[in-house]
Amino acid sequence: MLAAEVVAEIDEALDRLAGRPAAAIVYRFRAHEINLFVTRSAAAESRPVTLSKPRGFAMVAWAEDRLAFAAISDVDPQELTRFAELLRAPSRLAASPPRSPHRVAMRERRQWRRSRSGFMARSIPWREDTTMDGLQDSDSAPKPTLIYPFAGPPARGQTLEVAPGVHWIRMPLPYALNHINLWALDDGDGWAIVDTGVRNEETVLVWREVFANAPDERPLTRVFVTHMHPDHVGMAGWMTRRFGVRLWMTRLEYLTCRVMVSDTGREAPDDATEFFRRAGWGAGAIETYRARFGNFGKHIHALPDSFRRIQDGEEVRIGANTWRVVVGSGHSPEHACLYCPELKVLISGDQVLPRISSNVSVHPTEPDADPMSNWLDSLAKLKREIPDDVLVLPAHNECFRGLHARIDALARGQETSLVRLRRSLA
Repeated sequence: MLAAEVVAEIDEALDRLAGRPAAAIVYRFRAHEINLFVTRSAAAESRPVTLSKPRGFAMVAWAEDRLAFAAISDVDPQELTRFAELLRAPSRLAASPPRSPHRVAMRERRQWRRSRSGFMARSIPWREDTTMDGLQDSDSAPKPTLIYPFAGPPARGQTLEVAPGVHWIRMPLPYALNHINLWALDDGDGWAIVDTGVRNEETVLVWREVFANAPDERPLTRVFVTHMHPDHVGMAGWMTRRFGVRLWMTRLEYLTCRVMVSDTGREAPDDATEFFRRAGWGAGAIETYRARFGNFGKHIHALPDSFRRIQDGEEVRIGANTWRVVVGSGHSPEHACLYCPELKVLISGDQVLPRISSNVSVHPTEPDADPMSNWLDSLAKLKREIPDDVLVLPAHNECFRGLHARIDALARGQETSLVRLRRSLA
């Protein structure tokens, strides 16, 4: 039962629901996500929890204290109802100050602390002012107005058509970020797949469910991979061999992946441990790094020995539509996004995400690199080359509209963080 386990908040944002501002909080419970939306309610009276099941999902709604609540998830309906009842319990509600020095002073906020049942959630932002150090924090800066046109992701083993001939697949991941979005594109004689999931038995099982539930029996025609991280490329070798199709990928992503896989089973090199030691890691952290080094290849099926290179600006015909390759870097060396002007759709991979920021890291193989500048330049390029009216299909979270606002917010957040870092170091 839900009450016996921790439900942890993993994200929060200010969104819009039915055209109205809504505080949105995402919780993780086991392998599921629970999306909670909170809006102002004109009615003063409370409404009890009601349960409905739109499009195969469970949804609960209720109202109290002039706030309207709606939670939606693929979790068991009884557990979602329990989730709502725990939130409503008066004994579990408490006002709380901001949870870190860099959170803003917020009005009309509520915080639910971990209770005896193990349930946990955090704050709902309504109004933002300034941070305690006088700068706008990336969390407290004006939130972009993003539109999420779908009630939720497709159920396990199912697909959801988000544009003509473009189908959304949600694949589980065994990490804190517990899912990845994959895409199936109508390719005329079959289906082209964009990204593949991480290599493990669970992913194979879900792919088999997807194939069994496919809208028709057309085969795979090719596999596109946006970049070389295991959750994207992990099953590419398995799929290309099983269906006898080619891997389409940028050159640097393919070759970098082959190099990193070759480290499997090796001991951590001295250059790498010295890099992390100079960065301030202690002996315990470095020992953990040594123990985990060489695991990259364990999450990836062996890549095919050849591939079809895709390049920045290249136009690729997929079925009835033309998709343009837009390359960025910073998160990975030659990350490919796919843009279709006819459909007004952008497959953004990890380059632009709606609720979280891309991982941008300096690695010991290139200690003098400046990936943050690369990533910010890539965001600016996407804003120049891609219109704002596209439907964005990200690798994580949900499909959304509001590309330019999200790009501006990501860049602004990084610049604010860099100013704060310089002040701290001064």
